[in-house]
Amino acid sequence: MANTAEKNNRKTRAKNKKDFIRVSILYFLKFIAILFITLIILFFWTEDLYDYNNWNYELFFQIVSFTGILAGFILFFFKPTLSGWVILLSSISFWLVTAIIRGLLWLGPLFLVFPLIGTLILVLNKLFKQKLLF
Repeated sequence: MANTAEKNNRKTRAKNKKDFIRVSILYFLKFIAILFITLIILFFWTEDLYDYNNWNYELFFQIVSFTGILAGFILFFFKPTLSGWVILLSSISFWLVTAIIRGLLWLGPLFLVFPLIGTLILVLNKLFKQKLLF
């Protein structure tokens, strides 16, 4: 009988360890989301976007896409799967607008991070739901 109790205790410890790792990953992603929300807000604050005389349709589409990325990071706290899709699609939209309309193909390494985070959120959420990861 003691052997059964010991097995159950091991299973409980293993489950607690898996839950700890899952929660740690989730909180790490939330911390990253807070950092990027702060970064995007600081970008909007320092870009002189209040001067509407310099606005054109290219800048408008870029701002809408960038706001979509911000909305995706905020949405991560409520609906992670939808958040991943919003971040990914807004990032692709931002890249397409910048490449097609502005003619810039490379914006820097930071703009590669946004679609990677969206993809990471989608993959981890799928793996957690299917119990394939932890």
